[in-house]
Amino acid sequence: MTRKLLVALIMTLITTSFCAAQNLKDKMYFDDKWNVVQTAGEASFYRLYNASDKSTGQKLFRDYYMSGVLQSEGYYITMCKTSDKETVFDGMATFYNQQGKKIAETTYKKSVPHGTHNEYDPETGNLTQSNEYRNGQAISTKEYDEFGQLINEYTLDDNGDVKLTEYYYDDNTGELNGKYFGKITSEGDKDGYWEFQEFDITSWIITDKHTYKYGMLDGPAMHRDRVHNCESNGNYSEDEKVGVWTYTYYDEGFNEVVNHSAENEPIRFYTFDKKPFTGKHSETRGVYEDEDPNEVGDTMTIIVKDSYIQEVRFSNSKTGKVTRTIKYKNGLQVDE
Repeated sequence: MTRKLLVALIMTLITTSFCAAQNLKDKMYFDDKWNVVQTAGEASFYRLYNASDKSTGQKLFRDYYMSGVLQSEGYYITMCKTSDKETVFDGMATFYNQQGKKIAETTYKKSVPHGTHNEYDPETGNLTQSNEYRNGQAISTKEYDEFGQLINEYTLDDNGDVKLTEYYYDDNTGELNGKYFGKITSEGDKDGYWEFQEFDITSWIITDKHTYKYGMLDGPAMHRDRVHNCESNGNYSEDEKVGVWTYTYYDEGFNEVVNHSAENEPIRFYTFDKKPFTGKHSETRGVYEDEDPNEVGDTMTIIVKDSYIQEVRFSNSKTGKVTRTIKYKNGLQVDE
């Protein structure tokens, strides 16, 4: 057989197979719950396939809304004419809404989800969710926002534990700049050790370590503020800071020690070698809900002597004028 004849034969076989796959002349009807019905008047969907195709491999089918709009297309191994539950689907199937927009893709292995399942926003075409199945069990799930950016990823490990990773993006550039991950319970609550990482030019840096119990902060915690070059360490109980917390200010060279379980115990300041600290600390003002919102961005200056706060001054960020002063004695507030 010459090469030219061989190529012609192969092309003929491919063309014949393609035409047979496209020539779907047999029809089945289904109601809105995909039960087989006998007439178009009872039906919400209909299927086209080749009943005469007795091959053992994958065979094409297409499902349509009664309007004639394609509802899904995929492959099957055997087709049951009396119950769709008995039909054996295999390979990738694609699904569309009544406007013809793609809404999902699923990979089957003998009617069992096995491989990738994707869901799409029909208007934008962006992914909204992506699952990975192994013999019918979801081993990972990815969730996306309206822009198609990955925001949550769930993975199942060999021990049956589910790990959640939350992704964060820069508001200006849209680039990934943070991820927070750890274990969750079957109810979806954070549990055990969790870690937050920020991306710094070329590598990921740990900025938070938290311990959760049934969705509440409970146990050791650490937070690193890279902007102000400071760090806090301590413990939580039921989402509240408890016990002694240490706040380390690396640029100013001191530790701030606070006992969150003793309201009347004064805050103390020490140098890194645990000696009493004397000096000043200034920072940009942030305010709580019950405070004056006009002070946002103002400067707060803490004056410390022999480890105890002596005075706290608040200065207007535009004029530099001191707007209020709080006096302390032995580290406890006495006047404002």
